[in-house]
Amino acid sequence: MHDSFNLLSVLVLLPLEVAFHYLEVTTGAFVNATVTSTSTIDSVDFLQVITKPASGLIVQLSSSALEQIAANPNLTNISIIKRTCDDKYNKSIKFKCKIIFIG
Repeated sequence: MHDSFNLLSVLVLLPLEVAFHYLEVTTGAFVNATVTSTSTIDSVDFLQVITKPASGLIVQLSSSALEQIAANPNLTNISIIKRTCDDKYNKSIKFKCKIIFIG
């Protein structure tokens, strides 16, 4: 079953790549969109670039709560889910985080 899928994929995708160079164009656009002029291709974490926008909507963790738990493992009744978020431009402005899982 898997071999037939692989064979059909090659039969379909190889002629398309030879004719239109879609893989070259697609990967070039992806790299250009993620690599800035100050970064190198080795310093970019492609998985984080892809998942970070969506993961912020699902849940956000409070780094201060994690640090408190690391310093004192016996702490109980402390939530690691971030309840308030900082404004992107003015860190003194706080608002309720817009996440899916509040907990």
